[in-house]
Amino acid sequence: MDNKQTGSRDPVNPQGIGLWEMIKDFFKTIGNWFADNWHWVVIVIVGVVLLILCIMFAPTIFLCLKVLLKAFAWLFKGLWWLICLPFKGIAALVNKIKERKAEKAA
Repeated sequence: MDNKQTGSRDPVNPQGIGLWEMIKDFFKTIGNWFADNWHWVVIVIVGVVLLILCIMFAPTIFLCLKVLLKAFAWLFKGLWWLICLPFKGIAALVNKIKERKAEKAA
């Protein structure tokens, strides 16, 4: 009996291939163009799936957008009121001063 081992140190079968490497190998079997541009194919597929989901949930999305736009309009009106308030106060003060001057003159 001999205790010598034959063969190379590197394993013959690949071990630990990741998901992306498997996808790339699959596209290499289809053609070199797909091997170079497989990420665009994945982006297109994901885009189509998202488009289908948006179409399915369009009423809900539109309702949420309507509520968000109303909240934004309410916030904008409140900020506008807050910004204009000092100017309205100054105008009221000036008008009151004019009224008192008119009363004293009469």
